[in-house]
Amino acid sequence: MQFGKLEYIQLLWVVVAVAFFLYYAFRKKQVALEKFSEHTLLKNLVANVSFKKQKIRACIVIAALSFVVLALIDPKWGYHWEDVKRKGVDIVIVLDTSKSMLAKDMKPNRLKVAKRGIEDFVNVLRGDRVSLVTFAGTSFIQCPLTTDYAAFKMFLDDVTVESVPRGGTNIGGAIITALKAFPNKTDDNKIIILITDGEDHSGTMIKAAREAKKKGAVIYAVGIGNPIGAPIPVMNARGVETYKKDSQGNVILTKVDEEGLKQVAFETGGAYLSASAGSIGLERIYEQKIAKLEKKEFNKSRKRVFKSRFQIPLAIAFILLLFEVVIGDKKKIRKT
Repeated sequence: MQFGKLEYIQLLWVVVAVAFFLYYAFRKKQVALEKFSEHTLLKNLVANVSFKKQKIRACIVIAALSFVVLALIDPKWGYHWEDVKRKGVDIVIVLDTSKSMLAKDMKPNRLKVAKRGIEDFVNVLRGDRVSLVTFAGTSFIQCPLTTDYAAFKMFLDDVTVESVPRGGTNIGGAIITALKAFPNKTDDNKIIILITDGEDHSGTMIKAAREAKKKGAVIYAVGIGNPIGAPIPVMNARGVETYKKDSQGNVILTKVDEEGLKQVAFETGGAYLSASAGSIGLERIYEQKIAKLEKKEFNKSRKRVFKSRFQIPLAIAFILLLFEVVIGDKKKIRKT
């Protein structure tokens, strides 16, 4: 079991408790001896015992315990520089934020399920860089490639169906934007994870997929939502939730273009996942596919590493305990 430094600092209270115990035991011993015999007889019985040495030994034990706790805290001073290399795979997550993502065939709605799945995916990353692109009728890089997963999640939390002002579902344009999020190199092992619930309104997604393949990117497409379609909730003028309708008054159903997304994925050597059951399953894709790719070096930096000095207080504690044994509690008898 490992403890944090706060727990080790709290162990100092144990040292204080031991100090009070030793003091209390010493006092009780004195009282017991005084009750056991008269003062004159007591002096003869303990003539060879040095109470002063006993007190000194108790203080040494307390000091030794204090240094042991200090060693556990692991004090550090002085430092050296160490080269740090970051390696991993570049992953761009492309998230559909069109109004249809509010459909409730996945609880509480498609967008929230997608965001939860992305967060679970980021939790299993091991040093890889991740970026976020949001799209509807147009697309934007919400978060550039980063290994700061906490910052990425902050950007993800802020995503709503209002994140992209232009309506529609331009998947082809989103893929091109995702390619811009990668460094300007032709390296392989670039991953695009496309999460959408709709059909491509631009008609360019296959062309964009082919461009992605040229740039060394592999697309994993996730179709989110029920394949039979679901109505798109909207608020009417009275603030009552209803469903989006076409010009003839028919309720519009948003359906995943599974065949189109499969073609996009297979065009780049990727795979298609259906999230209609309520689970995106991106973690499985990471473990089975992405994590096995060859890692590339992102950057090289220098880190200041402080030197651990726990050996010093530990050595002092050891020396004190040896000294406590050596001095004993007997008085020196002067020869006459």
